[in-house]
Amino acid sequence: MRSMESSEFKDRCLAILDEVEQTGEPVTILKCGRPAGVLAPVVHGRNRYPQDELFGTVQILGDIIEPVSGVGMPFALHPTLARDTVEVARLPLCRVLLTKDRRFPWLILVPEREAVREIHELSAADRAELIEEIARAGEVLKRLFRPDKLNVGALGNVVPQLHVHVVARFTTDPAWPGPVWGSGPAVPYPDDQLEALRDRLVAEMSG
Repeated sequence: MRSMESSEFKDRCLAILDEVEQTGEPVTILKCGRPAGVLAPVVHGRNRYPQDELFGTVQILGDIIEPVSGVGMPFALHPTLARDTVEVARLPLCRVLLTKDRRFPWLILVPEREAVREIHELSAADRAELIEEIARAGEVLKRLFRPDKLNVGALGNVVPQLHVHVVARFTTDPAWPGPVWGSGPAVPYPDDQLEALRDRLVAEMSG
């Protein structure tokens, strides 16, 4: 970049202005050898915002409104869910888990989408698939246990990962008619019963 002392600029300012306009080359003005300012040409038609330079150059290839649901990020099951359940199936969207509480036949469906906490954060296709997989889990519990009622809920107040509970309820269970949450500590299955129930659920979910 060209530079000159302020005394020279003072003597030739009009001529220098013409030169800068014609050549487009900025000039640094020095005062006692130090830069005091820059004389730069005006760029006519320059956009107000840098992103305006992209106008007309961007092509939209897909839905820019629909949430991405953590696409491209690796899925990891929340440690609390991993601790309190055993896996029984992997469906197109959800990982299906059996809660280790023998008071209630209790499945949990976890959509394998990272960084998703609410149902509305899923894509429309994933929301539709979730409904189908909830229905499938409910049908399995109905066949195996003949419950009086199925409870379906997505709370997530403690575990910040989207998951849906599908619970077989009976008029004789210890929480009836209230919710299963807050009904006392879980009663674990004996190891052989847990393994046998898991095998039954695996067979039903894969059928």
